[in-house]
Amino acid sequence: MNASHVVVHHGYMAAEPTGITKDETVAVGAFITQVRNGLGMSRSKLSREAGVSEMTMIRVETGVTRDGERYLMRPTMAHKIAKALGIDPNELLEPLGYTPATQSTGEDMDNRIKRLESAVALSSQHLQVLAQTIRALTEAIEELNPKHRRNR
Repeated sequence: MNASHVVVHHGYMAAEPTGITKDETVAVGAFITQVRNGLGMSRSKLSREAGVSEMTMIRVETGVTRDGERYLMRPTMAHKIAKALGIDPNELLEPLGYTPATQSTGEDMDNRIKRLESAVALSSQHLQVLAQTIRALTEAIEELNPKHRRNR
């Protein structure tokens, strides 16, 4: 795959999929059409259920733009279409060069784990500060309102 940089869309990572050919986008579009027809679903109904315009669905199913260039759908759209068709989004995404982010390199996973650990530690620190603040506010209220203190 020819690539200039990594992009992440809807939980999928890919090098910018510039190596994907028009034949590949046409093949994915034909697969979508085949599944849709097998379900007895019109293109219009699929468009509505996936939340995309009918013109966009035509581009997805033909795999080309109105200028005849390849039409590469993004993972977000592929997920919507897959959900409407009741199929696994990977059937649409992997042929287009997208890889689930969970299949990224070990180094990427290590970095993600470190970020999560940092976030959890930060959340724990925030909870400790919040608890201290609540205790301090409770003490201040009790000092200002002796009646409240006697009822406790």
